[in-house]
Amino acid sequence: MTRPARLLAVALAPLLALTACSAAQPATPTSSAATTPVAGGNYVHALEAEPGGCLDGAQQRFHVALNIVRQATDSLVDLDPETGKIVPWLATAWEISPDAKTFTFTLRDDVTFSNGEKFDATAVKANFDRISALGAKAVGAGPVLAGYTGTTVVDPTTVKVDFAQPNIQFLQGLTAAWLGCIAPTDTQKTADQLCSGDSPAPGPAVIDSYTKNDSAKLSKRTGHAWPSATAQHTGEAYLDSVTFTFLSESGVRVGALQSGQVNSVSLVQPQDEAVLTGSGFSTLVASPPGLVQTWIANQSSALGGDEAVRKAISLALDREALTTLYGSGFAPATGLLSPNTPYFTDLSAYITHDPTAAAATLEEAGWTLGSDGIRVKDGVRLSLNVINVFPEQAELLQQQLKTVGIDYQIRKLDNAASSQAIAQGDYDFYVWNMTRADPDVLRGIFSSVGGAQAYSRAQPSAADAPLAAQAGETDSAKRQALVDEASIELAKSYVAIPQLTRAWVYGLGKDVHGFTVDGEAKILLYDTWIG
Repeated sequence: MTRPARLLAVALAPLLALTACSAAQPATPTSSAATTPVAGGNYVHALEAEPGGCLDGAQQRFHVALNIVRQATDSLVDLDPETGKIVPWLATAWEISPDAKTFTFTLRDDVTFSNGEKFDATAVKANFDRISALGAKAVGAGPVLAGYTGTTVVDPTTVKVDFAQPNIQFLQGLTAAWLGCIAPTDTQKTADQLCSGDSPAPGPAVIDSYTKNDSAKLSKRTGHAWPSATAQHTGEAYLDSVTFTFLSESGVRVGALQSGQVNSVSLVQPQDEAVLTGSGFSTLVASPPGLVQTWIANQSSALGGDEAVRKAISLALDREALTTLYGSGFAPATGLLSPNTPYFTDLSAYITHDPTAAAATLEEAGWTLGSDGIRVKDGVRLSLNVINVFPEQAELLQQQLKTVGIDYQIRKLDNAASSQAIAQGDYDFYVWNMTRADPDVLRGIFSSVGGAQAYSRAQPSAADAPLAAQAGETDSAKRQALVDEASIELAKSYVAIPQLTRAWVYGLGKDVHGFTVDGEAKILLYDTWIG
């Protein structure tokens, strides 16, 4: 019998209230009900893409890579996907100073890395110091550590983390694999050396190998006994090994599931979802919090920096039509943040479909229609250089934009090539989403100050001040007002063009039990078993 899809919903309480904590109730199992878990087995999951050549969580932004890293990396705290609360993991308790500049953690004293090194306050300090030193390479972790001034070892099980300014979003940021710990000896490796992903970690699995464009292979960590408070059991993982294989075609992934070559698959497309559920397979639908699927303008490029072009793109997008390309859980965006993200701001007034108005906007700005149907201004053809990590929508987007005189150039880039193009500024727009259960995700992408990520190559704007202020605002109502102000500024200038609220649709084999996702929709296989 097919299990109904479950939507992951996250609604965080103000984090400052969490100056101490206790274990939340375990999350509800997300796969077929089971009698007794069976240990053993070699599990295979098909991901939708190659993870971009690097399995160091601190240097990653790609969902596919973090799915792998999550299996081997434990964090100080966790986000309960059922309640939205921060719960214990490697830290058993924490305190936040009234000014949100100092975070003090009490650590477990029974944790080791897979090479036998002790997990303690010194290890935590070594990890935060190395992530901070990565600078711009810490694409996900960097904004979480904004203003980091250092970590103090109080004693082996007590560590104090200090920031130059209030950093209310730090506790939530700690739940992600970005800030997971690796063995202290490996913190001295270069950034490139860490990309192999084989650094000893305290998690329930060990990354044994990573072969680009092929697979990542993991094995069970013996002796693991410190799961998150959200876990369904304690002790070692059930599975003996896990292989993540990279299959870009949805039909190939689903075919592999149906034939028993893999146990589960990511990113099931709508034409395949009905086939799976109709033949006795189950699905899980997870709606990640954070930045929705968004057109991020490269504000340093001529076309990305043209407000009329940006506005016309937004007006030309038929978001309802785009949802037909996907399965359960997808919907037209109503804001920059997914509705299940804390401090969501409704931006519906800025997200409309009006091709006539789009054409008029371009005409008024001097973009005249050429003989080939594409607009031209001052001898420049309106041809967009777009990096779109969702290739399945490229042709439909091309059709929609051409109706108003915009040429959309389809570029087929893998994750590694996308990263290189972004680093070089070789794009006008980047179509992407970023999972994070905190509105500070906006600062990390769209702020022009404070070491923000390079995706937008942001220019100084009225959004900078509220983006900076919300990261340290301890009053939830005041923080909401700041997030609203920043979101509206980004939307009305069209430097961020929301497109779709995403969902991850996973297909599960008939013998798969305990497959679940964490609070940011990353795969969790610790409780998974087959039988």
